[in-house]
Amino acid sequence: MSNAEEINGFIKENDKQKVQRLLEQGTSVNIKGSSGWTPLLTAIGSKKEAIVQLLLEQGADPHLRKDNGCSPFILAAIVGNTNLLALFLEKGADINEMDNNGFTALMEAAWYGNENALTYLLENGADANLKRVVNKEQKSLHKGGATALMDAAKRGHENIVQILINHKANVNDCDNQGRSALLHAFSQPMNTKVSVIRFLLNSGAEVNVKDQDGKTSLIHAVKMNQLDLVMCLLEQNGIEINTIDNAGKTALLKAVENNNYEIAKLLLEKGAKPECEHVKEAERKYNQKLVELLCQYGGTPTGDRIPDNWKPHSEHWGEKLKRLNETHRPLIGRLKIFIDKEYKIQETSHGGIYLGFYKGKEVAVKRVPKGNNKELVCLEQLRKNNHLVRYCGYEEDSSCSYLCLFLYERNLEEHISNIKDVTEIQDMLQSIFLGLHELHEIGFCHRDLHPSNILIDHEGKAYLADFSGSLKLEDSEDKEGLIKSDMKALGNLVLYVVTRGTACFQPDRERDVTEACPDSVEDFIEARDLVNKLMSPDTEYSSVIDFLNHPFFWSHTSRYKFLQDVGNENDVKMRTEDSALFRTLNDSHVTMTKTFHPWGCKVDQEVLNDMNRFHSKKKIYYQDTVTDLLKFIRNLGAHFDEKKTEIKEIIGDPCQYFLKKFPDLTVYVYETLRHLGKGYIKHFPNPVVLFYNCMQLNNSGMT
Repeated sequence: MSNAEEINGFIKENDKQKVQRLLEQGTSVNIKGSSGWTPLLTAIGSKKEAIVQLLLEQGADPHLRKDNGCSPFILAAIVGNTNLLALFLEKGADINEMDNNGFTALMEAAWYGNENALTYLLENGADANLKRVVNKEQKSLHKGGATALMDAAKRGHENIVQILINHKANVNDCDNQGRSALLHAFSQPMNTKVSVIRFLLNSGAEVNVKDQDGKTSLIHAVKMNQLDLVMCLLEQNGIEINTIDNAGKTALLKAVENNNYEIAKLLLEKGAKPECEHVKEAERKYNQKLVELLCQYGGTPTGDRIPDNWKPHSEHWGEKLKRLNETHRPLIGRLKIFIDKEYKIQETSHGGIYLGFYKGKEVAVKRVPKGNNKELVCLEQLRKNNHLVRYCGYEEDSSCSYLCLFLYERNLEEHISNIKDVTEIQDMLQSIFLGLHELHEIGFCHRDLHPSNILIDHEGKAYLADFSGSLKLEDSEDKEGLIKSDMKALGNLVLYVVTRGTACFQPDRERDVTEACPDSVEDFIEARDLVNKLMSPDTEYSSVIDFLNHPFFWSHTSRYKFLQDVGNENDVKMRTEDSALFRTLNDSHVTMTKTFHPWGCKVDQEVLNDMNRFHSKKKIYYQDTVTDLLKFIRNLGAHFDEKKTEIKEIIGDPCQYFLKKFPDLTVYVYETLRHLGKGYIKHFPNPVVLFYNCMQLNNSGMT
C-alpha cells in the first residue's frame, strides 16, 4: 500500500492519531493518490472537518486540485459544508473558480441540492448566471454553457431553482445546445417535476424554446407520456402546439406514436392539426379509437380523399370550401383547385391565390408561371420556422406551378379594424418582427413588406408571407442595405398597425412620424421611438431581433417594474456621482427637453412632501435628478401599502401614475442602459429576445 493510500484510508476511518503519526514520519501532507486525491481533499470529501483543520495546520495547500481540476473549495460545495466554504474563501479561494469541466462551487451545490451551501455562495457573491466554460473541442460538440439553474432544474431540486431565480438567475439563458432551464427540466425523466416546470414558467421561461434537435418542452413532455406536464404546458399563453422538430415531427405525431389517446385528445382539443401521417400511424397501431379521434378533428386516412363527414376548419372561407368540395374537379397531382373568381382569395402580379384542397386539406394555392421557382426555393427553407407562412407542398401542370400554403383567415389589411387593444398590437407586431428575423436568419430579405402580405389565422396570430420578391442576402453586394430596407418598411408597418390603419402604409416615402403617430395613439412615445429607429439609416440596431428589447413591446407593469429595478441599483440609491450610470442618467444636456425635467414640481406635492418626511431624520431629500426620480418611484412602490389613505387616493395605481406623469422616462432610461452595455441588460424584461439572443450565441460558437 502506498503512502497516499495509507493516509487517505486513515482519514476516511476518521483516525486522527494515525494521520498525525504518518505526517510526523515524513508522509507529505500534499501527497497525491489515485485521480489526484490529496489528504485534504479526502478529508473534505469524507466530511472530516477536524482532520481538515489538522492538515491545514500541518501545511496542506488549500488550493491543490484533483486531476479533474476540482479544488477544496468546490469539493466543500459538493458535500454542502458551509464552514469549509467560509474557511477556503478566507484562504484565497475564488468564489467563481472552475474545475477542468467548467463546474463552479455554485453549480455543484445546485446539482447536489445543497441548499445551505448554495445560499451561502450566493450571499457571498457567486455569479448565478455563470456558464460552464469548456475547451474548443467540447464547444465544437456543443458541450458546456450550462448554468447552476439548469443543473437544479435537471435534477428536480425545486427549492434550489426558487433560490437561484430569487437571486436573479436568468431563466431563459441557454447552454451550447440551445437548451434553457425549462428544457433541462425534461432531460432526466426520473427527476422531472411538474412543480419545477410550473415555477420556471411562472418566472418567465420561454415555453417555445427549442433544443438542438428542434424539440420544444411540449414535444419532450409528450414523448415522456407525462399527461400532467402536457396539461401544464398547454395552459401557457402563446404556446405553439404545431411546432415541428428537426425530424419533422409534432407533439401530436409523438403522442400517436406512443399510442397515447388521452394526450392526443388533449392536443387536438387545444388546436393540434392532424395530418394523414397521424392517421396512418394510428392505423399501424391497430388503435381504431385513436383513428376515429383524429378523423373527428379533420384527419384523413388517405390524405388525398376528403372524408364524408368533413367540416371546414376555416370560418372565413368555410362556405366557399364546402362548394368547392361539392364541385367535381380533376386533381392536379394531389391538388384540387378550380380557377374561378368565386374561389380567388387575392390578386397577385402573376396568377392569383385560390382556395384548394391539397392531400385532402384545405389550403391557399398560389399560381406562378412554370419554371419560376425562386419563391419555391425560399418556401422550402421555411418549413421549420414558426412565424412565416406554412408551406404545405407543390404541384405543377403544363403551364403553371401551384404553391400550396396553409389557409389563413385574412390578411392584415382586412383584419386591422378587428384589433382590440394594445396587447394585441404588441403580440401581432412581435410575431411580424420574429418572422422577418427568421427570414433574415435563413439568408433572405423580403423586399415587399406590406399589410396584404401579413396573414392572420383564426386565433389572430400573424404570419409573414409572399416571398416572390425575396432575394438571397449572400447574392447581394449590399447585404446591410437590404436588411435596413426591410427595417424601414417594418417601421411603416408599425405605424400602420398602431394607428389601426389610419396612417396609410407608404414604405418608400419619408414622413413625419410625430404627425403620422398622434398623441391619441396608446403608448405613442414608445411607438414613435421604435418607428424612428427602424426608419433611421444610421440605426445602431444591426438586426430585427434587437428591436424586440424595445419598451414598445413591454407591458405597462413591466415598464414600471423596470423603472423600479433601475431605481434599486446601488449607484442610484447611494448617489454614486462618479459612476457611469449616475452620470449618464443625469446628463442635463439630454434631459432638458424631457417631461421629467424637472420632476419635483410635476408630481403631486403632498406625495413628494410625504416621501421627504420619510427621510427627514436623515435629512436626505429627493433632488430634481433622474436618478432620484427613479429612487422615488422605487421607494414609493415598495412602501405604497404603508401610505396613508389620502396619499393612496392621490396616486391610485402607482404604475399608471408614473407612466402618465412621465411618458418618455421609460424610453430614456432604456436607451441609457442599452448604451452602457450588457451589464444592465438584466433589467430588460422581454424573454423572447433573451431566447433568440442565446440561440444566436450558440450558433456563432460563443460560450
